Amino acid sequence: STLTAECCNASPSANKQSFLLTCHCDLGKPCTHDLGLHSLVISRWSSCSLHSSLVRPGDHAKPGCTQTIHHTRWVLLSNELRLGSSAFGCSVDALRGARLSSLRIHSRERLVTYRTNLQATAWGAYPMVPFAGRVRDGRFTHDGVTHQLPLNADVHAMHGTVFDVAWSTVDYSPSHAVLVAPLGPRWPFSGNVTHAISVDADERSITCNLTVTTTSPSTPAQVGWHPWFIRPATLDVQFSEMYARDAQYIPDGRQVAPPQGPWDDCFIGAQKTPAIIFGDGVRLNVESDCDHWVVYDMPTHALCLEPQSGPPDGFTLAPHVITPQSPLQRTMKLIAR
Repeated sequence: STLTAECCNASPSANKQSFLLTCHCDLGKPCTHDLGLHSLVISRWSSCSLHSSLVRPGDHAKPGCTQTIHHTRWVLLSNELRLGSSAFGCSVDALRGARLSSLRIHSRERLVTYRTNLQATAWGAYPMVPFAGRVRDGRFTHDGVTHQLPLNADVHAMHGTVFDVAWSTVDYSPSHAVLVAPLGPRWPFSGNVTHAISVDADERSITCNLTVTTTSPSTPAQVGWHPWFIRPATLDVQFSEMYARDAQYIPDGRQVAPPQGPWDDCFIGAQKTPAIIFGDGVRLNVESDCDHWVVYDMPTHALCLEPQSGPPDGFTLAPHVITPQSPLQRTMKLIAR
């Protein structure tokens, strides 16, 4: 048995690093398992990942496998980080955009979960960075220069550049995880994003924090979260204004009184804490220091309540600029009642 590991980033904690691993185990017949895209955490225990996700140091993952990993604290060999418990908690998928891939309240799943036929934008609760919603025609202008983004929503760019990529895990415990990712080649500026997720079982809350930084002199930036809450569920929201949108579902800049739903719209002026009420009576308050909320309740299987730091096409309608000295940071807190 052989295992090779390549460090892909150094953690602020000296005892934790993220690795890309490839394991080749010969158990009677040749087999190769490539985990090269998975973001893994070095911590307390160690294992041969293909035969058991976690074993004690010195143990072997499967009879006939002699691979152990020494001089580390332990290795988490899954792209999914589990926080909290089965009764209350969440899971974070490091391979698929550092999204909440599971939200458990009273031992019941509350999010649309991963299936192979689902688009990356249609499940979980994923960070939208460095823009949220659509960018019209994928174009925007900053400091007099017009930039063209890759198009992923017909003729528009949508939901950022990190919801469909692997993130690196830099910290992990049973109640807390921190993941980081570069904004990548689809973004015309340098930058990184950090997603920190914490579970408080006593408060029955999950707190998500996004921070966007750049080494460019300046860059526009937005953040947001796109949760897909599974039905049966209803919205409990009240806003003072809504952005009028055109036939392409992009705000045109006008603000109007909110009509009756269903909606696929951006709102401002929350009159009370937005909430989801599930069919079993559980109320989930969605608190945020974001001042824009996109509500999408047209699907019959789910509804979306999305806190955002700005509106869709915000680089044109309401640009927020960051610099190396002034990053963008926002928080979403889910509280079960």
